[in-house]
Amino acid sequence: MPRTRRRGLAVVSGTLFTLAVGVSAVFAARSTGEPVHEIALGDGGVWVTSGESGMWGRVDRGANQLGTVVPGGASQETSSTRRADVLQDGRLVVGVSADGALVPVDAATGQAGEGRGQLPKATYSSGDRLYRPPLVDLRGRTIAMVEPGTGRVWAQRLDADGVGDLSAMTTSSPPLATVDQGDAAVAVDVDGNVKVVSATTGTVLDIPAEGDGFGEPERETLELGGNGVDITAVGDRWVVLDPTNGRVWVEGQDDPQHVDGAPSGGDGPPLYAALQVPGVEADSVAVTTDLKTVLVGTQGSGTSRRGIDFGESTQAVSIRSHFVARPVVNGPCLLGVRSQGTRVRYQVVCSDETLPATEVVLPGNLARSTPVVLRLNRGQVLVNDLDTGRVLDLSLDRELRIDTWPTADQLTTLKSRSS
Repeated sequence: MPRTRRRGLAVVSGTLFTLAVGVSAVFAARSTGEPVHEIALGDGGVWVTSGESGMWGRVDRGANQLGTVVPGGASQETSSTRRADVLQDGRLVVGVSADGALVPVDAATGQAGEGRGQLPKATYSSGDRLYRPPLVDLRGRTIAMVEPGTGRVWAQRLDADGVGDLSAMTTSSPPLATVDQGDAAVAVDVDGNVKVVSATTGTVLDIPAEGDGFGEPERETLELGGNGVDITAVGDRWVVLDPTNGRVWVEGQDDPQHVDGAPSGGDGPPLYAALQVPGVEADSVAVTTDLKTVLVGTQGSGTSRRGIDFGESTQAVSIRSHFVARPVVNGPCLLGVRSQGTRVRYQVVCSDETLPATEVVLPGNLARSTPVVLRLNRGQVLVNDLDTGRVLDLSLDRELRIDTWPTADQLTTLKSRSS
């Protein structure tokens, strides 16, 4: 039975393309009709990363250029293939360096703060090809992270005016909770509540945000296969993907839904798939596999006809050359992306149909080590290549080169001129 709900620096350049698809309704109101606050300085841009050079940058809405660039995200390991990432919740911005540092960034000024956190190590029990969810999430004024091997969880409520000090977000600090040992995943919903799941035991913790802190976790146990796990949220309900069986569990529903095309009964390899970026309450949740993006019902209603068909691989290579990323549900539109070497396939679907993906071939010869991801802020969506730093505009029917990321020397010069 469904359980009772308890919560009702300098202007610089970049090789980029910008996206705004079906966003006016998202700016105007949430699905419940709740007004969204007026966008303040620093809220409106979308933050992206530059690839190997390890910069964070803000794409200014409507200007088609990077308005702010912040260095500091590159790895100190010359052989590392890890790339910088970035988290954003309106004006709250946290840079994630390739070394796993959590860097508070002032979204308006582009200044990086000193009170930095540190991600735990990403250790997993399975060597299968699985989507590995990020270890940290930011949304609804909450930043939360999980240590996959131990299930320890850390979380912090943030001030609405800025991220502030993140030095307590380290594995040397006392954890907020522990979800059980074994592979674990974390997500933060739109209201700042923390959702954590253990693949080994099937335990789900739902930790409510209360003021500047957190309430007592609610616990539920699912029948999971134990080979990897992913978690997201629609509204304040958690959604868990079990790749072992290709099943999606939704809070409040007794029976899981099966992802179209996924292995049945644990036979065959696990499903390589990612759940959507957490979003508002909905009757479906998006799932991206290496072949498609589909909507799975959250009310026991099965799979929606809306979707994206990525098609087969463009080369005779294994699934290990494919990279999927979290899809996005943006108002009435579904967005999905898959990357493979220099080839990026994407689509935006705003009606009840399944469309073939569009392919963009990036210049060069890239042995991809990290995915192309979707960046979302206040209804604006950008496609950001973590390997190269390129940003794609899904709304354009031609390639538009605007400018380039600065080199380290150029950035130093720009900063010295502005000081």
